[in-house]
Amino acid sequence: MRVKVRRILDVDKPVNLRKLAPNEKIKAGFLVQWHQTKTYQRFKQRADEELYRKQVKADEALKSLLLANLYGELSKNSTMSEKGKECDEIILTVNYKFIDSLHRLFPNLFGEDGEVNKDFLAFNIELVDECEDIRRAFPDMPVLLRCSKLTV
Repeated sequence: MRVKVRRILDVDKPVNLRKLAPNEKIKAGFLVQWHQTKTYQRFKQRADEELYRKQVKADEALKSLLLANLYGELSKNSTMSEKGKECDEIILTVNYKFIDSLHRLFPNLFGEDGEVNKDFLAFNIELVDECEDIRRAFPDMPVLLRCSKLTV
């Protein structure tokens, strides 16, 4: 719902044409006609495709970084092998600007319907619980993921 000063605009209800001023009716008519032209529809389709390409590119970049860290630490044990120990679990930090990509890669972490990306099936990935008040106070705080290797 969008709120205007001294009026509430509900975008779910149909527009009552009798309440519109004559200028608003003309403007609405032009907009409706413009949105039905092939030129506008092609423009909108190109814009949607470009947005989708950017989303896929960001998702792939995040996925490759996460997989590199997961395989390096949990599979190859690159850091802990020097000390003679084995790494069972790591916590990864992801910048909050990639939260939409995390929603698409791991919908089950955020309570949404969908399956985890197939590249992450070998790992158990959980979202670290955070306090909502702290998230509101620091909106750019990174997202923490607790990751461990699934054992058969």
